[in-house]
Amino acid sequence: MEVQTPHRKVLRYTLRIVIGLAVAYTLLCVALYFLQPRLIYFPQKSFAGFPPDQGLPFRDVTFPSGNNTIHGWFIPNNSGSRLVLFSHGNGGNISHRLHSLRVWFDLGFSVLIYDYAGYGKSTGKPTEAGTYRDLSAAWEYAQTVLGFKPAQILLFGRSLGGAVTAHLAQRVKPLGIVLESTFT
Repeated sequence: MEVQTPHRKVLRYTLRIVIGLAVAYTLLCVALYFLQPRLIYFPQKSFAGFPPDQGLPFRDVTFPSGNNTIHGWFIPNNSGSRLVLFSHGNGGNISHRLHSLRVWFDLGFSVLIYDYAGYGKSTGKPTEAGTYRDLSAAWEYAQTVLGFKPAQILLFGRSLGGAVTAHLAQRVKPLGIVLESTFT
C-alpha cells in the first residue's frame, strides 16, 4: 500500500475540483444553448387591445415568411405618404405597442406592425433567422401589396426589433432607421 503525502492529497483534491468545475461549466453551456429560445423570446398569443382603442383605423394583414404566416396590422394615414415598418421587442405582441402606433400616426405616418413567428396570430416558432426573414417579408409586403417605395419606408426597431432592423438596413435603402433601446 502506497502512502500518500500531503502534497499528493492536495494535488488529487485540486484535480477533482478542476474536473468537477469543467464538467459543470460544460453542462451549463449545453443547457444554455438548448434553452436560448426560452431565454430570448417571450411571445404572447392573447391580445391586450386593438388600434381602435387608440382611435386608429386599421386592417389585419397576413403574408408568408418561409413556412410561416405572419400576422400584422396596417394603420393607414391619409395625411402622409410615408410608412413606419415597426419591429417590436422580444416580449408580448403587436397589441402591446398601441401607444407607439398612435405617436407615429400623429406624426403623419402610416404604420405596418407585424408579429414575429410564434407571436400573436403568427404561426411557427421564433428563431433568430426567422426574425430576420419575417422583417424581410414585411418589407416586401410593404412594397408589393401596400405600394410604398423604399424611400418612403422608415424602419423602426425597439429592443430585439432593433437588431432585426439593423440587419435589414444593411441590405436595403429605406427612408431612414430608428433604433430604440436596442441590442445586437
